[in-house]
Amino acid sequence: MIQRIPNLLGIYIHFPFCVQKCHYCDFYSLSIKEFQEDTKQIEKIFVERITEEFLLRYAYFKHFEVVNTIYFGGGTASFLSPESIVQIFNLFKEFFRFSDDCEITLEGNPEHLYNKTYLESLKEIGINRINVGYQTKNYQYLEQMNRYYNIFHYEEVLHNISSIFDNWGVDLIYGFPNQTFDEFKKDLEYVLTFPLKHLSIYSLTVEWGTMYEKLIKQNVLKEPNHMLQEEIFINIPSIINNASIQQYEVSNFSKKHYECRHNLRYWLYEPYMGLGPSAHGFNGKYRYNNYRNWYKWLKNFQQNYSEHDPRKEVAITMFRLCIPINLQWIKEITEEYDLFFDFFEEMNHKKYGRFLYEENNTYFQWYPDGINILDNLIINFFYKMDHLIINQKH
Repeated sequence: MIQRIPNLLGIYIHFPFCVQKCHYCDFYSLSIKEFQEDTKQIEKIFVERITEEFLLRYAYFKHFEVVNTIYFGGGTASFLSPESIVQIFNLFKEFFRFSDDCEITLEGNPEHLYNKTYLESLKEIGINRINVGYQTKNYQYLEQMNRYYNIFHYEEVLHNISSIFDNWGVDLIYGFPNQTFDEFKKDLEYVLTFPLKHLSIYSLTVEWGTMYEKLIKQNVLKEPNHMLQEEIFINIPSIINNASIQQYEVSNFSKKHYECRHNLRYWLYEPYMGLGPSAHGFNGKYRYNNYRNWYKWLKNFQQNYSEHDPRKEVAITMFRLCIPINLQWIKEITEEYDLFFDFFEEMNHKKYGRFLYEENNTYFQWYPDGINILDNLIINFFYKMDHLIINQKH
């Protein structure tokens, strides 16, 4: 069973630059082509500013001694050189100890991660987990969404990662306009021919303010095929059934003991320090977020520390887990335990999930029927919670 570990810290570093901006992307990212500085200069500025931010944020995290996950994300974190990553590691090690099983992930794209020399250097400096944004092997959809690709890199990247790293994963996207079920199935079956340990499968969504949204309004691109997305989502578990990969979160699958430990900390309401433009942080009590703007972040770090009511946050995050949810975790986080227990009892009664019992612990686990309508169930839970809060005030 997965353990919740609130006394250990995770660190997330957001490198916001990409070769070019994908139309669908809602993460804070910038095309590196738009900057006069070369990549090395940008990288140098980034590491200097990350150092300054870390030293400022440390006061809110100094009660932690041990770091058990580090995640370099983006943007495209594989732009970072091994030398820059070592500088960042050395900074962290001045203040924290890394646990013996510390999971250190770098996510990136095929344009860098096909490079065996780069991969070997990453492994040598201590990166022990790689995640590659593959998205689809059907290049017409990459082009449609303005995603940078080089066919040679796409053909080589999974071979090369698997020859060097044991713990690695792939991101796929489904539901592109005009995509068929068979096309997605080919994508999935292709990546499963490699010995990956982790698989993230996301439905294409129309996020407000993205170029994709604008192009839909201009009738240049179509909306995602929602019926296809529903069909794929329901069928994914059966497609991967023979690959020894289990669904542990709505969009995430892994081999046993290879769940992404860093991402689990978000779903388990564990603390993490976020560094870089648009990054968020949570020290167990206070949350903060950085400017979604490179230039503003260079000038100033937001000091917007605020206490959050965990009740809704627990539902938004922990309810997404497909593994058994330990009710003791909820007791540790919020006093409204009875409200959660009553909700799970209702879900059990409606056959959307079931209770499990092990030693002195009670767990709740979703059935596929519950996972398939999870967003609606969470909205229903919020309605009941709001009703309870209003009654408490009166």
